[in-house]
Amino acid sequence: MKTFILPINEVRTVAHILPKEAIEDIEKRMSDWMLSGGNDDDPYMYQQSHYAKELASYCEMKTLK
Repeated sequence: MKTFILPINEVRTVAHILPKEAIEDIEKRMSDWMLSGGNDDDPYMYQQSHYAKELASYCEMKTLK
């Protein structure tokens, strides 16, 4: 059985790594999407979680240098 993780939960797993401004922006975009009638598992939400994970990877890599 495949585990299903919602995009907002994926964002929460990397939120501690992201700059405050970035996490605020991502959360605002996701909440605006939901308020406009979107679903928590829409492709747009996965796009935002993908961005958060990519940015977190970049931030971690930059910290290690």
